[in-house]
Formats: sequence, structure tokens, C-alpha cells
Amino acid sequence: MVALAVWITLEVFFVAVGVTEVGGAPAPSLDSAAWWWSLVAAAVGLFAGGMTAGASARWRGVLDGVLLGVTVWALSVVAVLILASIGTGIGFGAFGDVYGAGGFTGPGGAVPGSVTDTVQEAAAVALLVLGITIAAAIAGGAAAVKIWPRRTGRTGPA
Repeated sequence: MVALAVWITLEVFFVAVGVTEVGGAPAPSLDSAAWWWSLVAAAVGLFAGGMTAGASARWRGVLDGVLLGVTVWALSVVAVLILASIGTGIGFGAFGDVYGAGGFTGPGGAVPGSVTDTVQEAAAVALLVLGITIAAAIAGGAAAVKIWPRRTGRTGPA
């Protein structure tokens, strides 16, 4: 929850200050600054989520932090996919439109190269975002289990 809250808050902040655009603009390409600001928002959000999970962990090993970071990342990805599918009305609607009966096929049912290129570029951006965000969540979880103060001197159960 912390990861998503920080991520969404940063996205809204970036829109408010004008570094990313909404509506009416063509989809950003890989070299567009909008992708990079969204990546920053996602990485910071997932790092914060990993830190929160790691700080609240009972066990303090680095591998425990890595596991918590991966868990935060996986839950965040699933939550974003669910939110996106609710927002669009259909899960993975864009891919269905491109490769289904969305009118994007050319002669003989072939998908035009420009459509395939766009889908491949979007997949490359998604892979980059997923890779960097899992690294950020793992780093947050692993760091927090080591730097967060341990609970010492307790007399009751943890």
C-alpha cells in the first residue's frame, strides 16, 4: 500500500508541475521524458514500499529483506494491473485491439509493421520499468532490515 500511495502521489505531483502530460498527447516514446519521470515515480514508490516492509520485518537478514522487496513489488504489479483493467474496462485491452479484431490488421489479416513496432516499444518500456522497480523494491527491503533499529530490551512477546 505504501508503494502504491507514494507512486501515485509522485505521478500526480509530476503532472501538477508539468513534467508529464495527460490526455490529448500522443503516447510517449522510449526517448520521451514522460516515461523517465514515471519510472522515477515508480522506483521511488517501490523503494519506499520495500523500506516499509523491511523495517517492519521480524527477521533482519538481507535475504529476508530481498524476499520482502520482491513481495512488495509483485503485489504492486498485480494491483496496478487490476487498477488498469478496471480503468480501461477490459484487462489487456490494448493488446487485444492490436492482435484481435480491432481493425488493425492489414491485407490477409497481417498486423502492420508500425503497429507491431509500437507494441514492441511499449513492451520494452514495460520491461525496463519492471526491472528497475523490482531492483528498487529489493534495495529498499534489504536496506531496511539492516539499518532500521532492532527492538531490544523488550520483556514481552514481539
